[in-house]
Order: sequence, then C-alpha cells, then structure tokens
Amino acid sequence: MDCNITLPPAHSRALGWGLMVIIAVLFIVRYDRLAVQITLMAILAYLGGVAVMSIRRPMKPTRMDLYLLRWGFVPLWLGTQIGARIAWF
Repeated sequence: MDCNITLPPAHSRALGWGLMVIIAVLFIVRYDRLAVQITLMAILAYLGGVAVMSIRRPMKPTRMDLYLLRWGFVPLWLGTQIGARIAWF
C-alpha cells in the first residue's frame, strides 16, 4: 500500500504564509504564558482546518480555501484569545 501525500503548489504557498503568521504571533506572545497556551490551542485548531481542507479538495482548492489557509489563523487566534479568557475567568 502506497501512502504518498503531496500538496498542490497552491496549498503549499498558502500554507507557507499561514505558518509565517503563526511564527510571528508566537514571537509576539512569547512572554505571556497564558497567551502562549491559548495560541497553541489556536494552532491545533488551524492545523485541523488545514487537514480538512487538504482532504476534501486536495487538487482543486477554492479561492476561499486558499484565503483561509493563508489568513485564517489571525481571526481564529483572536477569537480563541477572547473566548478562552472569557471562559477561564
């Protein structure tokens, strides 16, 4: 059984931008332990979304898929920061 997983170039470029955004956010929140923990939860949610998008339409991603791969982490991170702080405090 051959399990060859490759992403099309459009997915790779968009995912590269998304990962750069994640790294930038981690540098911004590195001194606040709570913010880092919440950011890690948002990263897991983002990667779950990436997996779903890559499985559903691996060769023909829609424009919205590519937009969410590239910039979807930012609103997800902000929503997770606000929601987790409301739920925890």
